[in-house]
Amino acid sequence: KDVQKEREPHVYLSEEEVKEKIQSYNSSVTDKLKMTLNANGIYTGFIKVQMELCRPITVQSSQSQGRCAHSNNETAFHLPDSCVNTLHISSTNTVREVIEALLKKFFVADNPAKFALYKRCHKEDQ
Repeated sequence: KDVQKEREPHVYLSEEEVKEKIQSYNSSVTDKLKMTLNANGIYTGFIKVQMELCRPITVQSSQSQGRCAHSNNETAFHLPDSCVNTLHISSTNTVREVIEALLKKFFVADNPAKFALYKRCHKEDQ
């Protein structure tokens, strides 16, 4: 069903519909991660990203940022299950930009092309 859904044409919302959806979202949010609609039509907000990596990642020490990628200041390890981080993004961000920002936050030196984002929905009792 998901493949069929992706083949359907995208429905673009009017500015008023976007405004209504943001207001609806903000009224239902229990944490303080609200969305903002800017005058130029771009909206910004926070997303929580739960990282569930099946392979080890390579992390650079903060002192080696900006230096040669394969230095002695790199360590490979597995992240703990369900590692969560919050990012501030806008409606203009691409998936690649979100992945790059998330990796930068964790000082991950691995190629961003090795990662993907997936949407996961949970019912309240699951």
